[in-house]
Amino acid sequence: MTGTLWRTLAAGFVALACSLSSVQGATLWKEDVERLVSDAYVVGEVQPDVPAWPLFVSNPAQPNTKPELKAWAFESNDFTTARGYSGRPINIFIVIDLSGKFLMIQLLEHMEPLFLRNEDTLRLQTYANQHKGLSLRHSLQLGRATDTFSKNEQSAFLQGVHTGTITAKAISRTIMTAAANVARAKMKIDSPEPGEIGRAHV
Repeated sequence: MTGTLWRTLAAGFVALACSLSSVQGATLWKEDVERLVSDAYVVGEVQPDVPAWPLFVSNPAQPNTKPELKAWAFESNDFTTARGYSGRPINIFIVIDLSGKFLMIQLLEHMEPLFLRNEDTLRLQTYANQHKGLSLRHSLQLGRATDTFSKNEQSAFLQGVHTGTITAKAISRTIMTAAANVARAKMKIDSPEPGEIGRAHV
């Protein structure tokens, strides 16, 4: 990837982070969620029992009908204490549909010492993006940074992050654990507690 493209992507990532009213401290407001999901959904009120936002879709052909619940949005720090190499949690904004499929993954905050530059954070975001399209039913295996991502209906082989194996595992564990908690609470999905993320080619 060219330096110019990296700088463009880095600038976009920083702009997104700065647009959030409260990233530090792991607390999003409804307006933050609305910006993150853009116009794709109508964002409901955060739930009193579980800190998650319902996401609705309106039917333009039937404007007078009630919007239909399609997904749930939440940040991982409300549901898991999984920690990265720094010993601190990696906070991630997650959207899952009603079957437990991941629709959106966005890093909000991390303190991983090897990935504090914008371009390095983008490497972590690229890794996290591999979870989109997967579901809570998938088992995960972590490969090298030179490996190629692949998946089937039951499992996924993730392209790793150079010098970031512990961080990559923490990201996957954070995503799966947080989503499993929301799924059990709001969607009645009998999701097992995620286990250790497999490591390929040790």
